[in-house]
Amino acid sequence: MKYYQDIQTGQIYAFEDNFNPFMSDNRNIPKTLTDVIKNKPTETSVWYGGDWIEKSDAPFDYVEPISSVPSYNPAWMVHLRPYSAIVSDNKKQISFSLEQINENSYVGMELSEVVGILPLGINEKLDALVSYDGTIAIPQCNFFSTIFEGVAKLNEILCSLLLGGIHAEVLYSHELEIGSLYEKTTLFSYTPSLHTRLRSNLASTSERFEPLMSPRVLRIWKNLFLKGKMSLNLSLDLHLFFL
Repeated sequence: MKYYQDIQTGQIYAFEDNFNPFMSDNRNIPKTLTDVIKNKPTETSVWYGGDWIEKSDAPFDYVEPISSVPSYNPAWMVHLRPYSAIVSDNKKQISFSLEQINENSYVGMELSEVVGILPLGINEKLDALVSYDGTIAIPQCNFFSTIFEGVAKLNEILCSLLLGGIHAEVLYSHELEIGSLYEKTTLFSYTPSLHTRLRSNLASTSERFEPLMSPRVLRIWKNLFLKGKMSLNLSLDLHLFFL
């Protein structure tokens, strides 16, 4: 894997060795990438003016930077907490060895693979997507064009999970992540987080160990849509089943 950094946001991109993002015509790849990586020094660091600074040193009105490159297949995203692995009959749990985790040689992009669909009932082409690492994404469409609408719909989904017996935190507007569906198979987030670091093989050893060795495992059995309301059918593997 080769790594590149967006100089506008600090976001790290990982590509296969034989892929050159500077020559690619993929519309989702920013034109503001560099192969000179500035690693995030601390958990409280934020990207400002092309480098990392401590959040306490940022201006009072600091806002997390977002790439100016237009996003295609844009999405609002939230991560299930604690860190979860979503599995199904078609997607079994990924087994990373201790050696792979210690050496950081696991294939991080496997974590972002879409493994399930949650019907939103808008039309057959607009659904919520769920990735292996517990990211839920909804399209930034006319129905969810604002941050408020995105947060409201994702909280509705999280509430469905909570009412079914699985603990999920409430999503606040400042925690909402912005991303896109990449090449129709993976969910990519433009917001720096543990999930993006794990996907890009940029997490520290201490960050990698627990989520990759012993994630909370949830199973998608099927998707239901009843009376205009979303009904999620997930289970804690394998004992807790709910509608």
